Amino acid sequence: MTPAIAMLALLVTAAGTEAPTAPAAVPAVVPPKVVQAPPAVYPAGHHEAAEVDLRVLVDATGKVGDVQVIQSGGAPFDAAATAAVKRWLFEPAKLNGTPFEAHIRIPFVFKPPPEATAPAPAPDGGATSTATPTSTP
Repeated sequence: MTPAIAMLALLVTAAGTEAPTAPAAVPAVVPPKVVQAPPAVYPAGHHEAAEVDLRVLVDATGKVGDVQVIQSGGAPFDAAATAAVKRWLFEPAKLNGTPFEAHIRIPFVFKPPPEATAPAPAPDGGATSTATPTSTP
């Protein structure tokens, strides 16, 4: 407490008014924690980047309940993100140690997989030789 605030508290008390009481204890809220998070599968046949934001209900047992798309990356990406998060497992949110259901936001960022490249041809053009050298007399 700074000297100015201490003096003000003293003046208020001296004036016959009650001193300010300590603030009420703030409830201890702990958000859900990810325990298992299988990754989303990049949709087949797509080659673009996409972002999907989900609003996910984590129930009091840590399981995923309702899932809502709040930012769409396109139907295939939304479906991939939703399917992935439904397999996630959480430690539930807690209020003063008691589990409760809570909504959380989970972003997914999809990056296109690297292009498949054919292996480079061998320096000899891929030809192999099965001949063995022989010596002549």
